[in-house]
Amino acid sequence: MLATDYIKASDTSNGAQFGSAVSVSADGKTVAVGAPFENSEAGSVYVYLAPISGPPLAPNPLKIQAPSAQAMHFGASVALSEDGNMLVVGAPFDSNEQTGVGTYPAAPNVDAPHSGGVFVYSRVGNAWSPTPVYVKAVDAEAGDEFGTAVALKDTVLVIGAPRQDRPDTGTVLNTAPDSGAAYAYYADAGTWTLAPHILKATAVANGDLLAAP
Repeated sequence: MLATDYIKASDTSNGAQFGSAVSVSADGKTVAVGAPFENSEAGSVYVYLAPISGPPLAPNPLKIQAPSAQAMHFGASVALSEDGNMLVVGAPFDSNEQTGVGTYPAAPNVDAPHSGGVFVYSRVGNAWSPTPVYVKAVDAEAGDEFGTAVALKDTVLVIGAPRQDRPDTGTVLNTAPDSGAAYAYYADAGTWTLAPHILKATAVANGDLLAAP
């Protein structure tokens, strides 16, 4: 099969790693491409639309940049909803100390190095929400890399944290280094809520990196 299109960033830069993550909406009309090492590893995501006529993808994408200059690897993972109106972006090196679902602060700290975070954008018409939903693990800790992998289906969002260190879902001690975990959320009336359980492997072992891409 021959390639039908060739995509390069509209503003290429050395080391950006454009294409590290890619997602296509089910209707084929929206494509998201991550460049997690752009802007000194802050990261960016490029969103392409398929026009009614003309080339397969519009040549000038919308560029969504990381919400701060922090080297968070924004765009290391991406996921689009089936209609392309929701975009999930993982930033596994996000170091802001926060837990749960909320809003990214105007002045983020770096008190939880590489704990990781996820940003959820919504689109109405051709406009993306300027303030995304900011998702952190309820037990966010330094080095978990929450957001390394993301998956979105209907109203369910699953986020991987491959370096989470807990041996099970009920223990607070980090006695299983880099065993990994997945966090499942569901959307209820527009609000993302953590599902009843954090997901761990049935046989947890150090270094498993569960939920790594």
